[in-house]
Amino acid sequence: MTIKRLILFLFLPILGATSPNPKKAPLKSEHLYFSKFFGHLYQFPSVGSPSLKTLSCGQRVAVYSIENKHKKGLKWKQVKTEGVEGHIQSIHLQKKRPLCFQSRYPKFFNALNLSVTEMYYFGRLNDLYLNSVPKRKR
Repeated sequence: MTIKRLILFLFLPILGATSPNPKKAPLKSEHLYFSKFFGHLYQFPSVGSPSLKTLSCGQRVAVYSIENKHKKGLKWKQVKTEGVEGHIQSIHLQKKRPLCFQSRYPKFFNALNLSVTEMYYFGRLNDLYLNSVPKRKR
């Protein structure tokens, strides 16, 4: 009898500690598509925060919440894709699957043989430079 109590005493806290957290549900089953050539899923709603995943054009994401405007008036959405949760700028998402360079010219794109590192840097270039350059007035 004492061995059963000892086992119960030892494993009861472990069972309680591993109880699953309540899962967030997507907003009204909203799924959007990433619309830029390459980009990043960030840990926090800031381009200066750590990158969790490199995204490519046409990748589907589930939206969990819409963040408020942050620095420079950018809107961010909290999303999940392929098991990774993070933040993306709202301007990079659209409702319909975009017609991407990768799908338009697959032979040319595959011949580039981009490494994971090159994809990462193309995404950083897009997020940090191409989106921050002010457009000229005409």
